[in-house]
Amino acid sequence: MYYAGGRTLMKMTYSQIQASVKETAGFVPKRDWIAHVKELNGLPPLRHTHKSRIERLEPCPVLRKPLLRILKAETFGRNAASISVKPRPEQISSTGVDQRLFLGGKTMRIALIAPPFIQIPPKRYGGTELFLASLALGLKNLGHEVVVYANGESEVPVEVRWLYPTAQWPIKGDFSESLKEMNHTAWAVRDAVDACDIVHINNVFGLPHSRFKKLPFVYTVHHEQDQALSEFYSHYPDVSFVTISNFQRLRETMPKLRTIHHGIDLSQYRFRAKKQHYLSFLGRIAPMKGPHLAIAVAKQSGIPLKIAGEIQPMFQDYFDAEVKPHLDGKFIQYVGEADLAAKNELLGNALALLFPIQWNEPFGLVTIEAMACGTPVLALPGGSVKEIVADGISGYVCGSVRGMVEYARDIETSLRPAAVREHAERYFSMERMAAEYIALYSATDQPPILQPDLPSVEVSDEESAAA
Repeated sequence: MYYAGGRTLMKMTYSQIQASVKETAGFVPKRDWIAHVKELNGLPPLRHTHKSRIERLEPCPVLRKPLLRILKAETFGRNAASISVKPRPEQISSTGVDQRLFLGGKTMRIALIAPPFIQIPPKRYGGTELFLASLALGLKNLGHEVVVYANGESEVPVEVRWLYPTAQWPIKGDFSESLKEMNHTAWAVRDAVDACDIVHINNVFGLPHSRFKKLPFVYTVHHEQDQALSEFYSHYPDVSFVTISNFQRLRETMPKLRTIHHGIDLSQYRFRAKKQHYLSFLGRIAPMKGPHLAIAVAKQSGIPLKIAGEIQPMFQDYFDAEVKPHLDGKFIQYVGEADLAAKNELLGNALALLFPIQWNEPFGLVTIEAMACGTPVLALPGGSVKEIVADGISGYVCGSVRGMVEYARDIETSLRPAAVREHAERYFSMERMAAEYIALYSATDQPPILQPDLPSVEVSDEESAAA
């Protein structure tokens, strides 16, 4: 058969090409395909009666059926065929994903630029940093080279470059911190454009630098829609923007915009089928996250609650007034911040995770962390919740605190932990997320046509003579 990548010869007959063409593009004249095949082999081209040409090579985003698409842009205005290319056994990862999900079978060097304040992966708080740790590992597992720009305390298993040696969290939100982030980002972009094929930024300070280099830029939007930022983004039409939920995407207007839901390294989360008799809350102790509502659910349902999360200085008064008075160390407990081991214990043993948000959450990584442990989510609607929580499968989207109470009382018998874990595996894996980003990078990157290491194609002598 034949393979993509390297210099492996692809041998195919005109009849094989034409059979594939009929499915997508109708009939294409035989002489044009012979010309294309000769071009791909570096042979003298035939006279192009219809000015047909090879325009570009693109990957197919379908994970287990990679396709090498050859586009014929100017032959009667038709697109050409999609030619299936079977992967070698060694090109399939342990998860069954084809590792050649990149342009022309060529390894990419990808820069992931993070803010400088929290290490990657985060020891405790840090949703963006957890996302970047998962993405870096997923891209590496697909065979790509990844450079993470963060702080010097980062320990993600890829190349890490840093300007500032230590983490700085929590931050106070003053001007000096903005200057630090601006300096870090400018340094990182300047380094990345000389060392990488794709620059993937995760903060607003990186966008202006996209004007100075032709290298493709990708920007993942991690925040709730903000009109001032949306207007700012509109000045960068060449950047490929990624929202982390459809709810978020529908509120933006950038021309290059798509949704890629987060995914996590599911191997880091232990599935537990047997639960203990308590509810859990994990998140920032802040009004928009709703820990005071989680306390109300626990008291009305009669089920104990364990609360974990960071108390940021700006929300200390909220904690003192709305949470602390209810803590008794038994029925309502605050267990502090949670690292990965603590998350596994807290989420894995709980009957359910309470997610009573009071804002339009762009994603909510803690919900898929709970699902990875086989723990269902009881959530109030808002933002991306309905995209993540499959009602009646991985949890329930409740209309009110009273609704959360009713579901909490029956949660132990109404949902199967195994089904909850299966939902996470199907929709929120690191592998799925990384493959979707590779599809984006490949569509964004446009290297020269007919690279030296692109696959060649040979037409049999019989077919050539028949032409």
